[in-house]
Formats: sequence, C-alpha cells, structure tokens
Amino acid sequence: MTQKSVRFAKTKKLDQLLDDSRFRIESEPIDEERLNAQECLDLFVKGDLKGCIELMYLNGLLSDEKMGNSMESWQLMMDCISQLENVSLLGTSIERTLTQWFSQEHELQRLVMKQPLNEQLNTMYQFYYSSLRFWKQNMKRYYEHIDAISISCRELVLQNSRRCTTPQEIQQLAQLLDFLIFDVQVDTLKKAVNLSMYTRFCQLDNQLESKFKNNKLETASTDIDAYFRQKLQFRMPKQKQKKTIIPVKSPNITTLSSHTDPKFNSTQSETLQKNPEKGIVQSSFMVPILRQIRRYIPNWSPHFVASIILFAISVILPVARRSVTFNVLWKHSKDKVATALTLLTNVLNTLASL
Repeated sequence: MTQKSVRFAKTKKLDQLLDDSRFRIESEPIDEERLNAQECLDLFVKGDLKGCIELMYLNGLLSDEKMGNSMESWQLMMDCISQLENVSLLGTSIERTLTQWFSQEHELQRLVMKQPLNEQLNTMYQFYYSSLRFWKQNMKRYYEHIDAISISCRELVLQNSRRCTTPQEIQQLAQLLDFLIFDVQVDTLKKAVNLSMYTRFCQLDNQLESKFKNNKLETASTDIDAYFRQKLQFRMPKQKQKKTIIPVKSPNITTLSSHTDPKFNSTQSETLQKNPEKGIVQSSFMVPILRQIRRYIPNWSPHFVASIILFAISVILPVARRSVTFNVLWKHSKDKVATALTLLTNVLNTLASL
C-alpha cells in the first residue's frame, strides 16, 4: 500500500505579511491638546468646577495662544465661573490669569464676530454674567471693573438694538438689558430704582419699545415691555405716607391777664384782630432775647425765678420811674396797673414757653 505524500501550499512568512501594505494599520498621532481639553470637560460634567479650572490652567488651556484662538476655552472658562459658588477659593495664580481674561473683552468679541447676531449676544451675556460673579468676590478692589461692565453692556445694547429684528435676537437683547438693569445697576451698584432705567433706552431707540411690545417672553405670557415696567415698579421703594403734623398752639399771651383785668384783655384782643401780626412780631422778637438770657441763668425752680423777677421789678420800677421815657409812657397809659401786669405777664409766659 503506497503512502500518499502530503503537499503543503507555499505560504508567506509572518514577517512578509506584516510588511504587506494591505494589512498595515496606519496609526494616527495622538492629539494631546484635544485629550487635555476632554479631561477638563469630564471634570466639568462631573460637577468639579474648581478642579476643571485648575486643570485648564495646568494644561495650558488658559494660555495666551489658546484663549486667542479657541472659542472652546472661553466657553468652558465662562461656564465654570458662572456656576462656581465660591470664586475666592481659586489660587492666586489662577485668579491673576482670570483677571487678565475678564479684562480683555475685545479678544472675545473678535472671536464671536463670525457668529450669528443672536449667538453673539448670548455669548457676550455669558461673558458679562461670569465676569460679574468673578469681580464681586472683592467689591472694593474690583469696583472699577464692575462699573466697566455696566458701560460696556449699555454700549452693546445700544449698538445692536436696531440690528435685532428676529424674535431670537430680540430675546437675547432683552436678556442683556435685564442683566444690565437688575443684576449690575440695582443689585450690585445699588442704584436707585426708577422707570427711566428702561425708558431711556426706548428714547434712544424709538423702535425698541414697539419691538418689545410685539414679542413675549419665553418664560412668561406678558410682553417684554410690560415685563420691564412691572418689574421696575415692583422693585421701586414704596412711598411712605407722610405723617400729618398738627401744629401746637403757642401759649396764649393773655391767659394770665384775663383773670386780673378783663378790660385790658378785651382791648388787647381788639388790637390783635385789627393787626394780628403786631402781637406775633413782638412775641417772636422777645423769645430769642430771653432764650439767650436763660442760658446764663442757673437751673432754678420756676417759683424761685418768679420771686427774683418780682424782687427785681420792685427794685427797678422806682428807679425807672425817674426816667423821662418811663414817665411819658406811664402818663399816657389808660390803665397803669394793666400796663405793669402786661409787661410781667408777657415775661412770665415767654419764659414758660422756652
């Protein structure tokens, strides 16, 4: 029995197969920048905002080259800062870098110029919102930067108010204006709330009010114009009712003399009715003089002061009677007792009112 020989087919060696271009796998170079950006994005998705910013700084995503050309780096930085609860926890080096980029608004505007208008306004809103949260960590130190946000945001609204025509663009414009009025001017800069905060923009652009009236908010059924007016009215301080001050009547000058001499009381009342300003002028003239005198009188009891006044009158009156002027007044007065009592009564009532 003849044994058949087994023939083996000719095969290529393994080395030859590996060298064959048909089986060669072209390995692409690893993009380290994209890998670094993905690591930062993963931390952001996990909610580690502080770690995301720190890794962006370490991986060079906040460098001049990346921020000057990469819109993705700007977007991730703004998203982190806008949601980070405590910005002050970041290190000094990172804070210095963020201060640099939040101060260079023009760099971001240069990158967003090619975007549609509604996306431009939305991106700038995110920039203003995140930068405000960053600057508010130290109001005293960064107050000028917050004021600069108010100016830049106002200019952006005025520059684009006429360009906005579609509902999406008008919505983004209203979002910017709402941020400017309430977040910056009212809540941060503590400016007094008044309706002109909104109406001044309508005056500078006569089409703005009609645009806002014809467009409703996405989150409410009211139109944008009514939204601003109602919100400002609600935030305005309530006017307090003025308390009615009831004037206190001054003590009647003739109160004491009415019990002593009714004749003089009627005469004086007739004089005041004919010339009411006369009694007021005389009383108001004596009050400052007596107040000045009272400053130098010790704090004695009223009875003791009255005794001194009576003693002074009893001593001074005989001496005064020797003067020509007193004698003329005394002779021409109808009732001498009434004249003396009137003088004493005026002095005592005036002292009592001090």
